[in-house]
Amino acid sequence: MASPFDLLVDVIHSTTLDSWKERNDKALAALFGTRYAKRAERSVTLRAPDMKGSDAGVPYAAYIHPSNADAGAYGMCFVIFPVEGAPCLVAMGIGTQGLAPDETILGRPGHARKIQAICTWLNHRFGSGVQVAWAKQDPTRVDIDVPAPIQNAWTIYERARYGRVLYAIYRPRMIEPGPSPRSRPCSIFSSRNAATHHSRNFRTMRSRYSLPGLST
Repeated sequence: MASPFDLLVDVIHSTTLDSWKERNDKALAALFGTRYAKRAERSVTLRAPDMKGSDAGVPYAAYIHPSNADAGAYGMCFVIFPVEGAPCLVAMGIGTQGLAPDETILGRPGHARKIQAICTWLNHRFGSGVQVAWAKQDPTRVDIDVPAPIQNAWTIYERARYGRVLYAIYRPRMIEPGPSPRSRPCSIFSSRNAATHHSRNFRTMRSRYSLPGLST
């Protein structure tokens, strides 16, 4: 049975920047009217510049609150960093403008616990003894960078140089040839339990993101 998260899973597990914005637009649209109410579509917007072939910036897709400007710094986000030849790096970030105006959400102990629980589950479910996810104990600690061992092991994502403002990161494993990706739980979104974790995380943003009902 098809899931509203399928297109987002496809984006995350893609290994190319081709049609980057178009694919993210479709993935975001697929979530509403199915998993989330259609009216909630106005609560999230996408910033996903087409940067294929450019070495001047960092390719990304940030799912952000529509109060953010169309360009420049933005706030709390669910963000995807694509690379050529490997699945995307998935992260939660405070954004590039600092903690405000999301410090109330980011400082909630419950939000931090849920993010840590998701990363623990990801490592247990998909790591096979290798670390694939990491989270800060306190998302507001912008003085803490991604640990050096992870940076050294995940060099393929070195262009995503926002470690101090990322408080949770996930590196999907490469899908081996065989059955369709949708037939196997390959990402945080591709099982019922994982989708439940994800929707609970969105509910922690309810005071700003009006969606009805994302430690080692």
